[in-house]
Amino acid sequence: MQREADLSEFITSHYQLDPILACVQLSKTIHALYQITTRRSRFVLRVSRSVATAKQDEVRLELLGRLAAAGTPVVPPILRRDGTYSAEITLDDQPGRAALYAFVPGITPGRAITPEQSAAFGAALAQLHQATAARADLPALPHLDLLAGPAAAIAAAPVFQHHASLERLVDLARQQLGQLPRSSATFGFCHGDAHPSNVIIDAERATLLDFEWSGQGWRAYDLATCLWSLRGTPAHPQTSAALLRGYQTIRALDPAEEAALPLFMGLRHLLMTSKSIAYAQQGMATGYAVTADFITQRLGQIQQWLDAPGGAR
Repeated sequence: MQREADLSEFITSHYQLDPILACVQLSKTIHALYQITTRRSRFVLRVSRSVATAKQDEVRLELLGRLAAAGTPVVPPILRRDGTYSAEITLDDQPGRAALYAFVPGITPGRAITPEQSAAFGAALAQLHQATAARADLPALPHLDLLAGPAAAIAAAPVFQHHASLERLVDLARQQLGQLPRSSATFGFCHGDAHPSNVIIDAERATLLDFEWSGQGWRAYDLATCLWSLRGTPAHPQTSAALLRGYQTIRALDPAEEAALPLFMGLRHLLMTSKSIAYAQQGMATGYAVTADFITQRLGQIQQWLDAPGGAR
């Protein structure tokens, strides 16, 4: 097919690889993934419609390269011929950015994740946090926008009506965030989108991928995002317990971090509510109607998390 031929030509011109034998599309959602096969190796090309700047993309990828080289369980990016990691690309008449990664064997469990896989996922996330907390050479990345941006997006939705309740929720969340410690152990580099479709598991080893939403923030948010994503999975609550157990085999949670998990689960729900609104406005499938009742229901759920006693999940 012409697209695969164009991608093969793009890769050959940008990367020092053996001749490409096959280029096969793996998936296409917000971004597209292609498996690239050469005579001796396999790779994955990711074409993203990222809202991040080229500089931010490059900073993230350069950090991932250093972390992977040091043994941190992240998918390694591949350097281009010019010594950088990403490049502009036009695919299906749409601009984007492309980056090539080493192929990592295993499965992406998604909602079918088991307790054993959850434990491996938790351990890999803790290794990421531990590795980045110990480094003095981390680049400056944007802070995760967990509150102001998502709340503004919800308030701007044409169907939204209950602005006073949203303002009260934001005030409560801001107050709770202000009480959290900001040490190098508890606050720093975060994956930003840690859920069971952003990890590859092979036997008992987990490797993290898709760092497009990464940035500076409370590390408990990553763990809360995992817990948030495990709700409703077939093996819940065993998967959540295993995730926490696996995480704490590598890195012990500060009591304040553990108490803040419900807050961060609520903030994850707030973020994903704002994403649902944005996706619906762009004509993308969300799986549900984004109505005034939908938003009101979601805000009520967020309020329950913010009102939860410390450690309730």
